[in-house]
Amino acid sequence: MRDNFYSDNLVDSFEIENETVDFAKAVTKTLEAGGFRLTAFASSSHQILETIPQQDRSPQVLDINLSALPVEYQLDMKWELATDIYGIRVRSMTNVKTKREFISAISLIFDPLGICLPVITAAKLLFQETQMFDHSSSRCWDKPLPVDILAKWKTWATSLENTSFPCVNRCFRPVDFPLEASIFRLVIFADASSVAFGAVAYLRAECNGSASLSFVMAKGRIASLKPITVPRLELDPAVLVVRLSLLIRQELRIPIYAVDYYTDSQIVLHQLRYHKPNRPSFVCKRRDEILFHSELDRWYFVRSEDNPADDCTRAPPPKDFGPNCRWIINKFQYHSYPILRRQNTIK
Repeated sequence: MRDNFYSDNLVDSFEIENETVDFAKAVTKTLEAGGFRLTAFASSSHQILETIPQQDRSPQVLDINLSALPVEYQLDMKWELATDIYGIRVRSMTNVKTKREFISAISLIFDPLGICLPVITAAKLLFQETQMFDHSSSRCWDKPLPVDILAKWKTWATSLENTSFPCVNRCFRPVDFPLEASIFRLVIFADASSVAFGAVAYLRAECNGSASLSFVMAKGRIASLKPITVPRLELDPAVLVVRLSLLIRQELRIPIYAVDYYTDSQIVLHQLRYHKPNRPSFVCKRRDEILFHSELDRWYFVRSEDNPADDCTRAPPPKDFGPNCRWIINKFQYHSYPILRRQNTIK
């Protein structure tokens, strides 16, 4: 209960329905003892909803035909109960004229899992362009933006509203994969460009000779306006990959067998494998953090065209980011690992 409350929302998942029903009763009783009444229950299971009193159900499922479950919203994310998938809730973008209105409009898209990170990165890069104008004035946040910036924003916002964005399954494995018979591997990709860097994580489930790869989450950053070489910049997503893996392993209750890290930077792999004296502190600090939290032999090379993290460094327009994009439906296969292992050696 402590781990799964955010503000006044409790979001949790269970393996079997009886366990869910027991938890719902127990947590309701516990909170009532402290003077708090838990209401607005929603579930992707008809049987569980039938055990919840009518007055305690979410308004969306209060008076519905249970054969057609509606859409619920959790942490401002769209949760389709019938298919048990998460999606992004995209609101209409307003016209902006100043930097203050610009950053306020971007904040309307709440994407804690990074489902639409590449698209949001494009808007952040556009906002970064506004930093080049009228730095010295304390009132620059309320001054009109250049016409070309506003035109780019309007194009991006219009494309955003007309795009059907991808959704992700809440469950990280197929229905026919029993939890006790499944082996999970965390596969994380890193990439950087001169303008942005990021990492995207997938959970690979293996069961009885079959495998499935599911999107978990992604994180990204905009590169600093201060010039920096790409080889150095490539170290930042490598650090981000390690921190992302620590976060996921801490929060998931799924036993993870191993974590595999992928980068398309041969320079990063070389810096990790070979220690040289008198390296810049920038490199040493990042190298030490990476090797402290990850095993060296779990780092692999992947071609840029096979690296999904490349999408969050190129910032594709919304129209190119649909339900079947590789960001969500990753075709990366486990049988590619031995090839990548041989490519690790730097000569």
